Amino acid sequence: MRVTIPSPPQTYSAGGISQALDAIKRAFLFTVSKNEAVESILLQDSDGVVWKVTVDTSGNLQTASVPLGSN
Repeated sequence: MRVTIPSPPQTYSAGGISQALDAIKRAFLFTVSKNEAVESILLQDSDGVVWKVTVDTSGNLQTASVPLGSN
């Protein structure tokens, strides 16, 4: 699955953040259940680098670059 997220504006813009979050929400609407928790998700940036996103026990998001096809 490929998700196109708008490029960030040069300065902070609530509208820009909202557009990015809406794009993510639409992409995951049918792939992630609202009633199911998962330990991590994989996201791919525009350069093709895959990032594993997790959350720690304090609620902080952690990211790590992983090879494409990793679990």
